[in-house]
Amino acid sequence: MTRSLAFPLPLASLALLGLTACATAPGEGGDLAAAETANPDVALADAETREAADRAPPLERANFWAGEYAKDPSDPEATLRFGEALRAIGSFDRVIEIATQTLVLHPNNGALHLLKGRAHMALGQPELAVNAFNRASSNDPMNPAAYANLGLALDKVGQHRRAQSAYERALEIDPDRSATRSNYGLSLALSGSLARAEAELRAAAAAPDATSTIRQNLALVLGLRGDFDAMVEASQDAPDAVVEQNIAVLKALKGDGVLMESADRSETGEDQEDGDGEGLSLRGALDDIGVR
Repeated sequence: MTRSLAFPLPLASLALLGLTACATAPGEGGDLAAAETANPDVALADAETREAADRAPPLERANFWAGEYAKDPSDPEATLRFGEALRAIGSFDRVIEIATQTLVLHPNNGALHLLKGRAHMALGQPELAVNAFNRASSNDPMNPAAYANLGLALDKVGQHRRAQSAYERALEIDPDRSATRSNYGLSLALSGSLARAEAELRAAAAAPDATSTIRQNLALVLGLRGDFDAMVEASQDAPDAVVEQNIAVLKALKGDGVLMESADRSETGEDQEDGDGEGLSLRGALDDIGVR
């Protein structure tokens, strides 16, 4: 009988893909506080000025949008663009604060719920992010980013089947999202469906915009399946030390008899409930990130 995967793999670097933000530099808080006390009677900047500000360096951009937000905190566009600027400098708590305040007046604004969810993910609060991304997807049902981020958050809380449904919806809307397809493949691996995981990751790695991280995700799933030659081939742009370490770990697991693939749902017609302890366990291997 086929055994399912259930083991910790702390050295394998399977990583969900997304955009990370840099940390806030010293002194930025004071600058932003000053900008947010701008005179609310001053007219809002015109579209050209706003577009130019979005091309400015992160701190300059954040200061500009702090001033625009101060002029009208109820304006969803100003809140959204200020929030994105805050994300770029790592001020995630402030993102949640301003998004929450503006959502009181605009509770059905999917973009603000998405912004809030991404900040919760950056702060390591996936349970709260799930709620925000659910609201984002229900209020903006044709936005693939809402479903892609929902999948990330659900994977972080161990609800892999629900995460896969979210990824599938994102890919129905936009099939060209290679990062989302890679995350979908990793989610399948986390629930033990390695053959399907490999298929999705191969498709993601073949995309024109495929990154080195996507190729490494494919390589590691190939390793989990025991195909070490293909793993090495897919790892050509990775440091030799990374490849050698992953091969050593995977071979050790294979030799101990613990690396065995669970049957795919497509083959058995069965499904497991989330959180039942079955399937592949990659404890500590998922990054706190969000995707576009």
